[in-house]
Amino acid sequence: MFLGIFDLRPRAQMKLSSYLILALIPLLALPVPGRAAVSDDVKEIRIRSTWAGLSRESPLVTELLLTPAEDGFSMTGSNSRAGDTTNLKRTVVPAEHVSELIAALELSPQPVLKLADLGISDSEIQEQIDGAVGRYEELKESSESAFALQDYRDSLRAEATLAMALTEGFRSFHTDDYPGVRIEAMFDDGSTLVVGSNSQQFLMLPWQRGEEKTYSASIAIALMKILPDGATNRERLQGPIREWGLRELVSSSMYDELSRLKSEAQAAPALRALESAFEVRNARAQDAVPAIELGPVLFAKLRLPSGVPNLWMFVRLPLNHGVLVDPEGDLNRIRGAMSVVQASPGMVALMKSHPKEDFAVNDGFGFHWLSERAKDQFVAQMAELGRFPELASSPELMRSAVLVTSGPDPDEWIVLPDGRAIHWKRFTDEPASEGTMRCDMTPVGEEEEDLWEKKPNLCFGQLVPEP
Repeated sequence: MFLGIFDLRPRAQMKLSSYLILALIPLLALPVPGRAAVSDDVKEIRIRSTWAGLSRESPLVTELLLTPAEDGFSMTGSNSRAGDTTNLKRTVVPAEHVSELIAALELSPQPVLKLADLGISDSEIQEQIDGAVGRYEELKESSESAFALQDYRDSLRAEATLAMALTEGFRSFHTDDYPGVRIEAMFDDGSTLVVGSNSQQFLMLPWQRGEEKTYSASIAIALMKILPDGATNRERLQGPIREWGLRELVSSSMYDELSRLKSEAQAAPALRALESAFEVRNARAQDAVPAIELGPVLFAKLRLPSGVPNLWMFVRLPLNHGVLVDPEGDLNRIRGAMSVVQASPGMVALMKSHPKEDFAVNDGFGFHWLSERAKDQFVAQMAELGRFPELASSPELMRSAVLVTSGPDPDEWIVLPDGRAIHWKRFTDEPASEGTMRCDMTPVGEEEEDLWEKKPNLCFGQLVPEP
């Protein structure tokens, strides 16, 4: 699995991703067939809980080992603060707590949040929704946008619609706060079960097992009963949701739809131009920001109508009174980059083999795009690995190359105009093995500043196989 979701380290700062109300039907949370949800056949459970951020104590690490004992499960482990490790005294965990955790790990994925798990009343949620709507007063200046705003607000009074919207709100995150939990249960028959989360949100939702995400509160509830006092991230597993957490969740869940309404009011011609060539998932019109010398722009997430469904491009396009400054140039550039990726047999096969993961191309902005500095770094790092010498001798290969990323701790690929796709690097603390090397992160735009003192990435330089 290339995404490395259990690599527990600071991740790159990223913008909020798209708001997406899915027509999901909640699934019954039934145990996975084939194993009784009991502790009798558990050989051992390993729990690693970490946190990194802007703190002198960072990183915080709790590691626990649970093994069967006559009186339950023996638990040993350690706590570490900034590298200073303290061994924990052996304790006994009741067998029923272990059974509860195994049962929670084996539940079928719950794709939609249960509102009751927030531990608060509907009126408290609705109050936060009214507050979020109130921050878009400019939409009330015209009757058309005011009607659309009220219609959207009223839709969130329905429990099912609200649950789906809040579920999407869990994608929000902030900087300098990077938790992670990995639970690995090993059984007498040799099988294993691995579940984890890197989420900053309430109860660390969603939890992930392989490529499956679940918004069930059961894992957090069961895990909190096992983690000792003082364990890293234990406080994140307790309810009810706090007021600031609810405010962030509601704001994130409504962000894309409110931004789309604002874009319709302020940049309708630009939106229509994009929609003539692409499927536009979300859009946000932004006024000029003189402090960073940025004029009015339209942010959008879009894809080719007949393209690979999980390949998206994120764009930031200059506006002039709601109209694209260079509509023909913008559309041709976007279409060209997406077409390069779509023409790579290996990259297309990779994306299709991971349909639940989004793959992204950034159009000249953000934290992951192929600036001239990034191109130079890619060629240099491939040379250091002894791979693809033609990149240096044939610079035309890089002129139309495209950088594709996926995952919160992103994997990065370079897709060349000749159809080859190369797995460049991953943001991870995995040690280098034969054929790989530790390497610097991709430069952010054309900045000269080095953002990292050590090499936080693992470079691969591996050709993505064609089907």
